[in-house]
Amino acid sequence: LFRSHPGFIDTPMMNGAPPEAVGAMVSTTPQGRIGTPEEAGAVAAFLLSDDASHVTAQELAVDGGILGTLAIR
Repeated sequence: LFRSHPGFIDTPMMNGAPPEAVGAMVSTTPQGRIGTPEEAGAVAAFLLSDDASHVTAQELAVDGGILGTLAIR
């Protein structure tokens, strides 16, 4: 079982997003930028590859560090 938690990724769904919304996304991402589809795809490719043959029951945040900044409630 694998789960991926993508953060803000530059996909066609973001086309036409107001600049202030994009700015808010960037400012809340510790890496200071929006992720790329290639970065999200690389995680999926790794999980599907033989390199991940011994990886089980993981949840991966592909979010530029956003989850790491959230307080545990």
